[in-house]
Amino acid sequence: MAASWGLGPAIALLAFLVVGGTVANSQIDTCEDTALLQLSHQADAAADTAKIKDRHISLNGYTFDCLWTPRTCRLPRLLGSDKNVLFLHGFPESKEVWEGMMAQLEQAGYCGVACDQRGYSPGASPDQPFDYLPDKLRSDALGFAGKFGFERFHLVAHDIGAVLGWDISASERQRASLLSFSALSIPHLDAFSAGLRGPNASLPQQVASQYFTLFVLPDSASLHDDFWYNIMGSRWPSPESFQKPMFWYNSVLGMPTGILAMPPLLSAVELNATGFPGVAQMVQLRQLFGGEPNDGHSASRSIGQVTTPALYVCGSADTSILCNQPYALKTEDFCKGGYQYLEVDCGHELTNCIDPMQTQIVVDTVISHIVKHSPCSR
Repeated sequence: MAASWGLGPAIALLAFLVVGGTVANSQIDTCEDTALLQLSHQADAAADTAKIKDRHISLNGYTFDCLWTPRTCRLPRLLGSDKNVLFLHGFPESKEVWEGMMAQLEQAGYCGVACDQRGYSPGASPDQPFDYLPDKLRSDALGFAGKFGFERFHLVAHDIGAVLGWDISASERQRASLLSFSALSIPHLDAFSAGLRGPNASLPQQVASQYFTLFVLPDSASLHDDFWYNIMGSRWPSPESFQKPMFWYNSVLGMPTGILAMPPLLSAVELNATGFPGVAQMVQLRQLFGGEPNDGHSASRSIGQVTTPALYVCGSADTSILCNQPYALKTEDFCKGGYQYLEVDCGHELTNCIDPMQTQIVVDTVISHIVKHSPCSR
């Protein structure tokens, strides 16, 4: 799933001046201009992933496997405390999904860190669902930043990692330390929850998210001859070990701790009646796993406004998260600290689009968002 990309020529000037297709500023301050020149000088250089190294850290009683960029992470006095970037992967991904972007940021002098999270690092995979509650996942993520000496940092996250990322970015306690947030694929959680359940819910998204109701079943990874494990769990040694990352869904969707609404459970008949493209696959899954129709449930709490500058990236061909639907675009309403939206012709894996040029647009835009919100190093 990991990929490496060279900086495209477009990143030189336009990626920093253009926001959402319009010129955002006719001038760039000295700090941004310096970073811009660093990147433009390296525009034709291939990202050197050899500069990314493994590191194991002890945190919260567990051992996490991480990637970092030691050259840039070991120069805090030269780089300042603001050129730090923490990456959170999604399901069922790994830290390696960020290697390409980390390499490019390393060239620009940024310290990048990505760790296999709880349930993904073999040394940090407890057995019980309650070990994956949102507060513990949040403690891990902030602990990663602390272990690498980040006082202030940028956060980039994808998929269920972005669910955690939105929760972190909305926290009053993190407002002083978080410089920017880039959410790949996942809208603001309050907008997402409204799209999943309630009077303004999106039926297409409810249909697309029926897999939520399957992932949270007891021993979901082992059901029906290890169905989910055989499809997605090849990097785990057993269905039992693959169950650990699936506990994340019990955590973020379950009551009383869930930070995201659970959509109604729709029967095969109800699903088929929608006539939506691709619904046949979801009908087959419902027929296989069964389940009594229900109304779902709301999130246990709203996360509220985000004051950190936020970038929301959507793949227009994403069939899991219909991230360009009206409900999802209400993300802007919850981002009073600054908002940017990018839509690309890509599916759910925004760091590995079928068209490499679309991947490059994502990478360039995330990097420009980080640079734009990096105060000058002291």
